[in-house]
Amino acid sequence: MKTIYTLIVLIFAPFLVSSQSVFDEFENDDEVMSVVVTQKAFKLMSRFAPKGDKETMEYFEVIDQLNDLKVYVTKNTKTSDKMKLVAEKYISSKKLVQLMRMKEDKKNVMIYVKEGVNDDYVEELLMFIWNKGDGSQRQGIIVSLTGNIDLNKISALTSHMNIPGSEYLNNAKKNK
Repeated sequence: MKTIYTLIVLIFAPFLVSSQSVFDEFENDDEVMSVVVTQKAFKLMSRFAPKGDKETMEYFEVIDQLNDLKVYVTKNTKTSDKMKLVAEKYISSKKLVQLMRMKEDKKNVMIYVKEGVNDDYVEELLMFIWNKGDGSQRQGIIVSLTGNIDLNKISALTSHMNIPGSEYLNNAKKNK
């Protein structure tokens, strides 16, 4: 009987582990502000889409296609450096493709994607912003979106939701 339980655990373990993200460790860090929106929440939001307003309807069409949104923000130097290392390792291990990078003052913005069904859609969008400033200027931001993401519409949605770094997604759309 123990052998059967062990076999069942070994078969299903990869599925259980894959539902978690390497970025989840930052949720319990007191130095990190985090926001996590699940697929269930997106589905619930899409049920309340007002009828008639075309722009709002487009937002809800995009929302309905999302699996999750995770945002992590810190101004702690050590945590920011750790976020950078975790993001770089994740990007490499998942073989994400760079969509855009930008350097402005001491701020580096990198946007990576996992390609989707065509050039306009991606399965995953990862944005990492790392500000190398000193003291209160130091900042690390990770934004992770998964689902069937329309690059032509996602920047408007993230701007509407006031997601940190959303202004860079509009540039990424133009550069794709």
